[in-house]
Amino acid sequence: MIVTTTSEVPGYRVAEILGIVREGSHGSGNMEAMIKKAAKLGADAVVGVGMAMTGEIWSGAVFYGTAVRLEKDGVPDSNEVDSKDKAPTPVAPAPRPVAPATPPVGPAKWE
Repeated sequence: MIVTTTSEVPGYRVAEILGIVREGSHGSGNMEAMIKKAAKLGADAVVGVGMAMTGEIWSGAVFYGTAVRLEKDGVPDSNEVDSKDKAPTPVAPAPRPVAPATPPVGPAKWE
């Protein structure tokens, strides 16, 4: 499960938005409980994750985000190398401009 504060996941596109998931209470484990809720919805990721403190003395926290299904976006990720994928075609550098040739400098030949 990918969990991120961003709205996008590099190398993927959001195929389906499953809904908002949130979990909060007084105690630990809120983030894990939110991820479990997303998994029950069939999510691959939770995007846009945030946290809000609750109570007068900040005695608890609420975690929230959007459960989504992801699809590969078709653009190869620089960290992914797969044997079935072709290696990227190398791009040759642009040719550099060449200064015009100058005649050799030296003593003149007299005939």
